[in-house]
Amino acid sequence: MGRISRKDSKTFLEKALKAADWYVNSQLNLDKVWKGDNFRYLYYYFMPKKLWVPGLNWTHGRALFVLSEAYKLTRAERYINSMNIAMRYCRALQPLDPYYQVTYGSIREEIPQAERGGVLDGAQLASGFLMYHRGTGCPDALRRGRAFCDFMARTWREDLGLPSSAAYFPERISYLDPENSFSTIHNASAIPF
Repeated sequence: MGRISRKDSKTFLEKALKAADWYVNSQLNLDKVWKGDNFRYLYYYFMPKKLWVPGLNWTHGRALFVLSEAYKLTRAERYINSMNIAMRYCRALQPLDPYYQVTYGSIREEIPQAERGGVLDGAQLASGFLMYHRGTGCPDALRRGRAFCDFMARTWREDLGLPSSAAYFPERISYLDPENSFSTIHNASAIPF
């Protein structure tokens, strides 16, 4: 396998930085501070009608992947500023109250009041926390990434593997049937490990 030419390398970097800029430019900055979607990244935007849907936990994880690498490569303030304000929202998705022993460290799906959190999607935000830490040294991001990994290690079962979801009202963990071929997708939940 040959090496990438300098020209191609430059082209790929430019395209990757455009993706990072898309996250920065599409981050919601609403007119009222009390609006709950403030600082979320977009999941979907339909240009002809200017309709948008705010991102889920995994959307934010992917944004943190891209932006942390863009920041590491360029040291451009716009990337770290975007991540810093997005972290306000991301932190609210992760219950870290030790009173809730079953779901401690898991990550809610859509909003801080969500009834459940899919483990595979949460693993993407947890990985984003770890990438954010790696790019910036933020100790809280490391703490949060580790808390999710501890949650998965604590809830892993030899007979069922990794959990598929966490429910919050009441607290419980769900697993997929190991005979179901779809259940193998949850092995991808191990990405933050």
